[in-house]
Amino acid sequence: MKIEKKLLHVLHIVERVVVKRFISRANTFDLLSTHQSAYRQHHGTETAILSVHNDLVRAVDDGKVTILVLPDFSAAFDTVDHDILLSVIRVRFLANVNSRSRSLYAIARPSVCRL
Repeated sequence: MKIEKKLLHVLHIVERVVVKRFISRANTFDLLSTHQSAYRQHHGTETAILSVHNDLVRAVDDGKVTILVLPDFSAAFDTVDHDILLSVIRVRFLANVNSRSRSLYAIARPSVCRL
């Protein structure tokens, strides 16, 4: 149980580092659309909702026919085959990882030894 908590802590730190680097690179190379709220400082759900609301109000004021479609893609993530996903991650991202990192991964995985 302690190993799982440590692994979760390490993964949380790695996630924060990856996001920070992604944001830095995206800002440096201007990769994000001006309409994108995710991964932007001072932008979030409220900003996105206000932007959509403002666009709708302006379109209605201009006499345009306006429609808002909000598809729910959350079910799409339930269809992912996790075994395939893990194998792709192992092949693409863990193949060149040094032995120390791989040993951390091996230690963090639960295992059983029968004598």
